[in-house]
Amino acid sequence: MTHSRNCILISSARSGTNLFLSLYEELFPNDIILGEIFRKTGDSLDKLPEILNASEEDILAKSRESPAQLWDELQAAASRTQRGLIAKIFYEHGRRHTEIWDKFKEGSKIIHLVRKNPFDAYVSLEVARQSDAWKSTSPNQEKVAGITLEIDPFAAEDFIEEISDCVKGVREFFKGADFHEIMYEDIAASPQTAIKQVADIFGVEPSLNKREFGLKKQNTIPHQDRIKNYDFVSYLDNSVF
Repeated sequence: MTHSRNCILISSARSGTNLFLSLYEELFPNDIILGEIFRKTGDSLDKLPEILNASEEDILAKSRESPAQLWDELQAAASRTQRGLIAKIFYEHGRRHTEIWDKFKEGSKIIHLVRKNPFDAYVSLEVARQSDAWKSTSPNQEKVAGITLEIDPFAAEDFIEEISDCVKGVREFFKGADFHEIMYEDIAASPQTAIKQVADIFGVEPSLNKREFGLKKQNTIPHQDRIKNYDFVSYLDNSVF
């Protein structure tokens, strides 16, 4: 029997998944909280060998070749230890209508984290690629401060179109499932308010801890100041969802 907090967080890169998991951890600090475990290069390899009593090599092989089995084993481990389980999967880490997505639909709580303005996500991704700073920590904020960009409008359009198709596809696929959608902009604006939103999903009282979160918005410089050809690409800078 799986734990009632058997969750999968679905989103795209640069859409606040690490911030969301930090909020989740505030509510459920003893749960099994994992990253992008279904990507080919693996993730959370500092935790998984102990949880599954398996080698990194075996875990990576399952993430590539039999992700449904990996998920089954994680659910079993969570059940044995009476802990909740949450992991994240990005749109590009799995195709819908495959066994693993069917398992999510049938037996997991789905949390879909969406960034209203996908142009923001694209800019954040380009900044991260140029700076090699992928988490929103204070040192990384300093690292990305001097990054300037020249945006390829065609590449940005393709990215926005792809994200839009993925968001619509996830919404359609999980109709009728235990499906909950949260907007990145809401949790970024007020993490404490967002904790209540997350708590409501699980039917628990929100934490009132007023601590400072280590993860903050990384790209705080206005697009007009960072993007050299912003006037040329400003038509893309809109909320889509």
